[in-house]
Amino acid sequence: MAHEERKGGLGELIFSLLVICAIFCALPGVLIMALFKDVSGMPLDLGQMWTFAFVVALALYFLLALLSRSFIGGLKIYLLVCALILFAGLVGHFGFKVQWPAAIVIQFISENL
Repeated sequence: MAHEERKGGLGELIFSLLVICAIFCALPGVLIMALFKDVSGMPLDLGQMWTFAFVVALALYFLLALLSRSFIGGLKIYLLVCALILFAGLVGHFGFKVQWPAAIVIQFISENL
């Protein structure tokens, strides 16, 4: 029997990069929704968490664009906020061994993995 190796194509690479970019851009919404779920105690499922995270992230972007009176200016501030959240989570988790970054990530990952 011939063994076929699965070769990763350019399409898979592009898809992976798009998923990473989408998650990076949703970080403010992810953080806000995780805090909301913890504080309110509402039982939200995985789909609801991701949907509302993207809605909150988009609303935050439009708010920042409105406050800066420029879509590009709002985008720069929004991407800075995303980078700061990522940096704080990485430093907190790997540097200081705190539990909140992992607790947030767990709320957005399927239990069936």
